[in-house]
Amino acid sequence: MSDSHTNFDGNSFGAAAFGGAATLAGALVAGVANVARARANAWADWTRDQLVVAVNYYDAVLVYRTRERDQARRERDQVRAEFAAFRAAYRAELARHR
Repeated sequence: MSDSHTNFDGNSFGAAAFGGAATLAGALVAGVANVARARANAWADWTRDQLVVAVNYYDAVLVYRTRERDQARRERDQVRAEFAAFRAAYRAELARHR
């Protein structure tokens, strides 16, 4: 028990905070376990052929996205080169008029 005017008991507060944290940690662990169990069960009914199709689809999407990314990088590099040429020409024109 404290002698302050608020009658605050630090030990009780600490015990309550620890209990609350332990409750939240338990709920988090239970949630993670439930997700892991659900993911494991989600694959249980798949046939080999379905898994092969899913993996092939994933690979196709990955290849498509990689090609899109590479194309975007090529376009970015082209724009950078064009901008650098424009800036060089602009600076040369400025220097010519000084």
